Amino acid sequence: MAIKDVVVVLDPSSRTVGPYAASLAALFGAHLTATMLVHDPTTSVAWPEASVPVLTSVLEASREEARRTLEGFATTAQGLGVAVETEPVEVTLGLPGRALGPLARHFDLAVVEQPNPDAPGDREMMVESVLFESGRPALIVPDVPITPFRLETILVAWDASATAARAFGDAMPFLERAKWVEILTVADEPSETEASGERMVRHLERHAIHA
Repeated sequence: MAIKDVVVVLDPSSRTVGPYAASLAALFGAHLTATMLVHDPTTSVAWPEASVPVLTSVLEASREEARRTLEGFATTAQGLGVAVETEPVEVTLGLPGRALGPLARHFDLAVVEQPNPDAPGDREMMVESVLFESGRPALIVPDVPITPFRLETILVAWDASATAARAFGDAMPFLERAKWVEILTVADEPSETEASGERMVRHLERHAIHA
C-alpha cells in the first residue's frame, strides 16, 4: 500500500507533529489533511437558558482558534509543496477522542503528537482513539524537538505475533524507502523466534529490501 492520504491531528499546544507530518507528506507525495478538535460546550449537559450566550461565545472562540491554527499550518505545509486541506471536527465537551478513530479510517496514515506529561490535555484520549478505534496505521511523534521526517535506519520489533505481522505490513512503505532495516527478536526460547526473524529477512529480500 502506498501512503498517499495522511491526516495529522493538531491542538493549540502542538509543537512537532505539524512540521513532521508536512515533511512526511512531502517525501511520499501524499495529500495531507489537518484536523483539530473544537469543543462544543452547548451539547454536553442541560445548561440553564441564561448560560447559552456564554457557551455559544466559548464555542465561537474555539472555532476561531482552530481556524487560525489550521490555516497557519496549511500555509506552512503548502510552502513545502504539499497539497493540504483543513477539517476541524466539533466534539462534545468531555468526549474529545471519540471522533478521531472513525475519522482516521478514511486515511492511509494518521500522525499524532505524544501526550506531554507537563501539559495535561486531550492528547492521551486522542492517541488512544486513533490507535484502537481507527483500524489504520498511526505514527506517534515525540513532543520534543525533532528533525524532519526521514528514513534512514528502521528497527522492527518482531515476535512472530499476528499484531506484529499487521504492523510489519503497514510499515512496508517506510521499509521500502529506508536506507537500512534491522529486525530485533527477544524471547525466552530464542531459537523459534530467531528462525521466524530470519524468515522475515528473506521476505523483505523478495521486496528488494535488505535487512
